[in-house]
Amino acid sequence: MNNLPLLLKPQFRGNRPIPFFSKLLFHNKILFIIFLLLTFFGLIGAITLHFILKYHLSKESQSRFLTISQSLSHRLGPMILAKDEKGISYLLTEVSKFNQGIVYLMVTDSRGKPWIKIINKITEHDTKADTHEIAEVVMPITYNNQTIGAIKSGFSGLPLQASLNQVMTIYLSILSAMIIISLLIARSFLRYTTKPILTLTRIADEISLGNLDIDIVFGQHVNCWKIKQCGRKDCVAYTNTTIQCWFVDGTPCKGYEPKFPQKLEGCRKCEVYKTHKGDEIVQLADSFQHMI
Repeated sequence: MNNLPLLLKPQFRGNRPIPFFSKLLFHNKILFIIFLLLTFFGLIGAITLHFILKYHLSKESQSRFLTISQSLSHRLGPMILAKDEKGISYLLTEVSKFNQGIVYLMVTDSRGKPWIKIINKITEHDTKADTHEIAEVVMPITYNNQTIGAIKSGFSGLPLQASLNQVMTIYLSILSAMIIISLLIARSFLRYTTKPILTLTRIADEISLGNLDIDIVFGQHVNCWKIKQCGRKDCVAYTNTTIQCWFVDGTPCKGYEPKFPQKLEGCRKCEVYKTHKGDEIVQLADSFQHMI
């Protein structure tokens, strides 16, 4: 492509589209960047929190389900030998009623044939919709070191997922509130900090129109005769509260060039200027004053 004649190269016609970010005001650009950063790190925190909670809650649920199954296997031994069907049904019903997540409990005989099965009516509709969420735990029922049956417990993962969703909803709500509050605070702060820039822009427009009789008041106005304890009343800067001494031509300061603008290089090292100079906005305003 580099060797092709200029007329054969593809050429752009018309105005190039202006990127969205370039159209924003300066303080809006900063707000947009703050919003992206807060959202990015907040989502990373959400993903990390979701992974950690899911891992620990899954471990805790597995341990809880195993404990329930082991407890039932120990209690059901004598009842199976006595063929107490009513007692077994009552026990399974009470356990399933007061333990969230149990879908069904089933007792089998020593040959694995189902004998008594209790389905938790509270979670029955959930099991039909999400059968893949059910985990089954099989625990043998022993009596005098002999296996006389087994207890099969079906546990649903929906309560775990519901708890996880609740925590994530709270986290995302808090994150959204923090982002909104941060943007409101940053908006107020940026308006305060960008206001001097708007003022300097207006001053620059006035200067470009030829208006040189304009006051530029930024930073702390300092009085050189007070800081240096100078009593030279013949100095043109003495008691002058409109123009700072480093812009005044012919000051009799010892060790400093008296002529303006050559004196600026030395005056910027003086304690009077250092007391006044402030931040970059004040220094920019002094540059405008120097330009005038």
